[in-house]
Amino acid sequence: MIEIHQHKIILQLFKKAKKISPEFLISWSEKLVSELLVEKSSYAFTVKSASGQYISALLFTGHPHKKESFSLSEIQLIFTDPDFSAKGHASELLNKLKTCSQEVWLDVHPKNKKAISLYLSMGFKEVGRRKNYYFDGSEAILMSYQK
Repeated sequence: MIEIHQHKIILQLFKKAKKISPEFLISWSEKLVSELLVEKSSYAFTVKSASGQYISALLFTGHPHKKESFSLSEIQLIFTDPDFSAKGHASELLNKLKTCSQEVWLDVHPKNKKAISLYLSMGFKEVGRRKNYYFDGSEAILMSYQK
C-alpha cells in the first residue's frame, strides 16, 4: 500500500514528467493516478536524490506472496523527473521490483523505443500485443519478466 504522504509527492512528480513526455503518459490523467494511488493492491517504489528530493517513481499493482514479496506484479506507470532522466533511476526501480516479484508484466506504446530498449535489456520479453489499446488507436506491446 502506498503511504498517504507519498500521494502528493508522486502526483507532483507525475505532473512534471507529463509536461516533458506527454505522448507516453497521455492515457494517464491526474485523476487516474490519484485513483491508482488509493487502491489496496497498488504499491510504489521511489528514488530520492542526494538532497532528498523525489526524482523517480514506479507504480504497480501486486499480488502479495509473502512479506515484501509478490507472486505477480503489473507495472502501471514509471516516470522520472526530466532534470534527472537518463541516469539509471528507472533501471534501479525495475531491479527493485524484479527482486521482490516472481513475475512482472507491463504494456508499452510501440513508439516508446527508449522504454522498450530498457525493458529488453533488463530481461523482459515481448509476449503479445493488445489491439487498439491506446487513445490514438495504437496497440500495446505486452511484456513479461519471470524469474
